[in-house]
Amino acid sequence: DKYYGRELAPSALLRALVGFLDDGVAVRTECIPRILARLRELARVVADLDDFRFYASSLLLLYDGDGRDADLGSSFETEAEPPSHAPHPANGQCDVRIIDFANCVTEARAYRAAPRRAVPYPPTTDGPDQGYLLGLRNLMRGFDLIARQFGNGRVPRSTFGDHLAALDAAVAEGLFEDSVAGGGMPVPW
Repeated sequence: DKYYGRELAPSALLRALVGFLDDGVAVRTECIPRILARLRELARVVADLDDFRFYASSLLLLYDGDGRDADLGSSFETEAEPPSHAPHPANGQCDVRIIDFANCVTEARAYRAAPRRAVPYPPTTDGPDQGYLLGLRNLMRGFDLIARQFGNGRVPRSTFGDHLAALDAAVAEGLFEDSVAGGGMPVPW
């Protein structure tokens, strides 16, 4: 829910990501290498798209929670495989998709629409959508931290407390970038 997400403080965002990976028994950190690979792939694509702005688009994060199917290729497309040293999800495939393109614009689309109506197109710099790339970098930092704190594999819920406290401490120390200029400054939420 994008409205729910807008209200989250940084530490609450990390806890929400942990909640997403929680299958009711354990945190499925074995999905994180695949999610990170897909986020890196998306960042590379976006970085090559000059003058394209992803207004109000969303990311769909998903994993196959059906424990009966361990075949990674059976559930979702497999365009970018995780690194060979990364453990494969025991319960199926993990993936990331970009969705909700209705308000995404290119410079050409803005020029075509300008005579009929005003199209929001406020890039202040040439090149790719730096705000979108900032969000992807921060999301990758969050998943990377979760993987480091929880380890690879399935982490039982009974051990969450210490791991969550470590996530909160990392946020307090400035885990997230707060602007496209970077610098690792804490996000002022």
